[in-house]
Amino acid sequence: MAAGAEKDSPHPVAEALRNAAESLGRTIPEADSQEVDPGLGVVARLSDGTVLVGSASFMEKHAVAITYFAKRAQEHRRQGHLIVYVAKNDRLQGLVAVRCRATENLDAFLRSLRREGFRRIDLISGDSTTSVEHFAMNLGFDEARGDLSPEAKAHWLDGLRQEGFRVLMVGDGINDTPAFSRADVSAALKPAGAPVVLEAAEVVILDGDVWKIISLRRAAQK
Repeated sequence: MAAGAEKDSPHPVAEALRNAAESLGRTIPEADSQEVDPGLGVVARLSDGTVLVGSASFMEKHAVAITYFAKRAQEHRRQGHLIVYVAKNDRLQGLVAVRCRATENLDAFLRSLRREGFRRIDLISGDSTTSVEHFAMNLGFDEARGDLSPEAKAHWLDGLRQEGFRVLMVGDGINDTPAFSRADVSAALKPAGAPVVLEAAEVVILDGDVWKIISLRRAAQK
């Protein structure tokens, strides 16, 4: 159900759901319609009902009780997993735990940014704070914050600029466009096809290679 609801979404979690369903040999149902709530989840109408896929906040917004899986969700979050809830016709069906892996050599990349003169490196995300903090552990971020809506990410950048920072925002573009518009420079890594992302970002790195950020800065200096 989750894979069917997310069938046309470019989000990495949607891709993970589809891959998981296909690896289990499941037939992914077609959705008649999809409505995305940025940073929260998606409502899809399948042939046999309406399916919701998204965060705890998304389920609460649609008055779907999630307490049945509270203990299990807490355990997954302690392991740094991202939790995606699935409901059908306003009744909770289950949850999916998604493991988040850091890009290879991300810690080395962050150290290189420091050598290049970046004074502060923050990780901001719409994923749960517990998952984000677990992911960021020992990677060298100055601050890691989760549970941020697209608008909250934009306000975060506003705060940095008010402190006197010139801000480079790097993201995949999904739920990042408000923050892109607030940055001094914005770079979309391997954007997932949304035209609005290509319009919002000053720089698009098509292959998603984060190390090109350093090449970009050096080119700008020249």
